[in-house]
Amino acid sequence: MRKYAGKILILLFVVVNIVLWLSFLPPDNGRRDFTIKIVSEVLASSAIILMACILFLATKARVLEPLFGGLDRMYQAHRQTAVVALIVVYAHTLTIPVLADGSVGTTLGGIALTGLIALAVWALLPRIIRAFTTYGQGLVAKIPPSYHLWAKIPARYHLWRWFHRLIGLFFLVGIAHLLLVDSLIRRSPVVFGYVIAVSAAAILVYGYKELCYSVAQKKAAYIVQDIRKLSSSALEVTLAPQQTKLSFRPGQFLFVYFDDERFPKEPHPFTISSAPHDNHLRLAVKACGDFTHAMYAHLRAGARAFVDGGYGMFDYRSGGKQQIWIAGGIGITPFLSWMRSFRGTLEYDIDFFYNVRVPEDYLYVEEIQQIAAQYANFRPHLSCTKQDGYLTLDNIMASGKALAECDIYFCGPLPMRETFQNQLRQKGLSTSRLHFEEFNFR
Repeated sequence: MRKYAGKILILLFVVVNIVLWLSFLPPDNGRRDFTIKIVSEVLASSAIILMACILFLATKARVLEPLFGGLDRMYQAHRQTAVVALIVVYAHTLTIPVLADGSVGTTLGGIALTGLIALAVWALLPRIIRAFTTYGQGLVAKIPPSYHLWAKIPARYHLWRWFHRLIGLFFLVGIAHLLLVDSLIRRSPVVFGYVIAVSAAAILVYGYKELCYSVAQKKAAYIVQDIRKLSSSALEVTLAPQQTKLSFRPGQFLFVYFDDERFPKEPHPFTISSAPHDNHLRLAVKACGDFTHAMYAHLRAGARAFVDGGYGMFDYRSGGKQQIWIAGGIGITPFLSWMRSFRGTLEYDIDFFYNVRVPEDYLYVEEIQQIAAQYANFRPHLSCTKQDGYLTLDNIMASGKALAECDIYFCGPLPMRETFQNQLRQKGLSTSRLHFEEFNFR
């Protein structure tokens, strides 16, 4: 229930808006379209409240993390709230008695709507393309090659991040629209005061984040001490603190950017694979995007790095005594941090399943085996898809664990996770025991 507290809070902001409208209706002006105008403005003010919540969530404020169950789910709520806000805005446009009167206020409303829709399409296009290529493979061949080139543009993280910052500007345009049109909300001081107060708070947060955050925030300064190529596509980056060590919990992630002209000055998220008591940070990275490919090819010892964290609430210590850990490929990183944090007696009974595509993808196998030799109740199970086939729940159940009594922690590719979720449902088991992070901030 706790992880839904944030979404419930967002809903309460909207409910308060509606209740205030019902409690403090503006006086009837005698126009025939009075009722429909009330409905239209309730929708508009609700959309403004939702957009304000979006700006609050974009701050990455740690105080909000527990309300959503982690930063990953904060971003998920951010995305879902944005979709709902756009639907509400569109419903508002359908109920406007006079759609276009040529006034400045109406024009600004059109600009805000167009801008928000464009940003939403930009953000969702990679997901639409991914779904289309997954479920409509027969049609992909009919798409012109030029489209495939343009489809890659929204996937560029730095472009998405830059355009995403414009959401605050379009929010400001929407507020200007509210103030300039002949609206009923201004005849209801309580409702107007509530909407303006929430909007003003969101604008202050947005302004601080865009203008002052990078200066005021204290990012931990590190130096790249060592680069170790683990395979043909994976590397380990060791960071040494220049002054204060980053504080984090096992399994958390951080945002890092490198003070190197070959890298964009933008933070990227990576799971920390070292333990909190270690003097250095260790990041295991697989080259699978522009930034990580650049890291694999160009990052060198001596480069300055700035980190922000730790974030996330992926923590096996919040689960029961009987546990199953499942890592797919580079998804081993949070489990490495957990294993390296073992101290004294291990209070949990853990079967760790580590699956890779080909044998060359195995990482840290010797270290895992050394840890297993120290803890009898930690049992690793290694499998390779090319040699052993896909890892399934049946394979896991063969270890002797009763799945219904276990907390299952997963980190790996999305299709692999969805497969396990489907297999749990097929066996009549609840998917609520499968814990994972939504490691996708788009």
